[in-house]
Amino acid sequence: MALTERVARKFRIGGLAVVMLVLAACQTVPDNRSPYSAAQIAALRQYQFEQDGDRWLLDLDSKLLFPTDSATLVDGQVATIGTMASELSKVGIDGADVEGHADSVGNDDYNRDLSLRRAQSVKNVLVGGGMAANRVDAVGLGESQPIASNDTEEGRAQNRRVVIIVSPDDVIPAE
Repeated sequence: MALTERVARKFRIGGLAVVMLVLAACQTVPDNRSPYSAAQIAALRQYQFEQDGDRWLLDLDSKLLFPTDSATLVDGQVATIGTMASELSKVGIDGADVEGHADSVGNDDYNRDLSLRRAQSVKNVLVGGGMAANRVDAVGLGESQPIASNDTEEGRAQNRRVVIIVSPDDVIPAE
């Protein structure tokens, strides 16, 4: 083999090696680890949270109903939510978003205010149960996101609800 052929071959092999190194460096490996620990997932499931992407939602439409024009939780609900908050905080879930919802009885502004008061009632119990006050946010969405028809009492009862949402920002990261 002539000297020029050997040099050309070495350059081709060297060039191929450089291209392979560049491609390997550009390859990204997805991180499939959950932001939640096994204990956090077990606690969320224990309280019937449902996974929605990387968030966990507890829709209290059938478990926590507010009478028309009320943001007051009954004692049994206070105890249940407080215990849940305590258990979640023990496994490193120290925050949540709380969405309040209302039925369509009354005007929009009033319902938005009522739904905010409902969310704040639940927030207060979560904080009393051990979650960090500055990590629990309450928002009132009024009648803007119904899950049932407001034409029947049954539908209106389902729309008077609170949704508790836990996202990766609300947990102490799993290690």
